[in-house]
Parts: sequence; structure tokens; C-alpha cells
Amino acid sequence: MRVTRMPYLQPVNGKFRVRVVVPDELIPIIGQANLTKALGTERLAIPHIAKFLKEIEGAREWTEIHQEAAAINDLSLEDIMRRGPASFWVFAKLDRKMDEIFGQPVSQKVPEPVTFEHMIARWRKTKGKRAIGTMEHLCGRFCDWLEHDDIGGSPFRMEGIGGTR
Repeated sequence: MRVTRMPYLQPVNGKFRVRVVVPDELIPIIGQANLTKALGTERLAIPHIAKFLKEIEGAREWTEIHQEAAAINDLSLEDIMRRGPASFWVFAKLDRKMDEIFGQPVSQKVPEPVTFEHMIARWRKTKGKRAIGTMEHLCGRFCDWLEHDDIGGSPFRMEGIGGTR
């Protein structure tokens, strides 16, 4: 069994190498026993040590999530319900980890408004004056009908049951 040690800096031929030993239980997840980075100077070591320790902590979190999910998988529905909300914290942890990897879900993002002015400005690069004038006129009439200039926004706002605009 290896003894897990603190991160350390090794001098190698006048240069330096930072090394962080990976705990035995996390080697299969990370894929190596040591995380190393060659450096030109020792003052560059701290950001790399922080990055390596964050990677190790992330692997440890994944291990915990997998263990907790496996424990829930072995339970019956009645046992899960008996345990209460604690069973579902595993899924909340999983959601947070997935958000770290993939970013915030599209459903939670607030879209930037896309206006006809913006679209016409982009369209001007490829069209002639007459086509641009026609498009500006038609888009202006459409915006007046919509009562807003946001292409991304729905022209029909639901107000109450079955209501429009």
C-alpha cells in the first residue's frame, strides 16, 4: 500500500516538477498514480498543485455519488420512501456535477433578446438596398402587430387559462 503524501516540488536538471500523489482508491478513476507537471521555475507550482488537488477532489466526489447511487439502486421503493429526501440528494449532487461539466442547462438560461434590428443589420451584409428596404418595412409592420421587437420572445403571452397576448 502506498502512503499518500502532500504535493511536492522536485528539482530535475535545474528545472522543477510538481508532483501530487493520487490516493489508491482514485487511481482507476484518474488513470494514473501521480499527477505531474514540468515547470521552468518553482513559483509556478501553486496553480498546478491547486488544479491537481481539485481534480482529485472531483474524482472523490464522483466516487461518493456512484457509491450512494449504488446503495439506492439496491433499495425497494418502500425503503427509498422511508428514507425520505436524503435518498434524492444523490441526484442533486449528480445534477451539480453535470452542470460543472456541461454548463447550465438551456432551460435555466435566460435568453438574450434577438431584435429585428440586429437581424437586419446582419442581413444587410448580403442583400441589396431594395431588399433591405422591403425587409425593414415588413419587419416594422410585424413588430407593430406584435407590440414588441423580440424575435426570440413569443408573440402570444399566456395570461390565465387559454388567454393570449
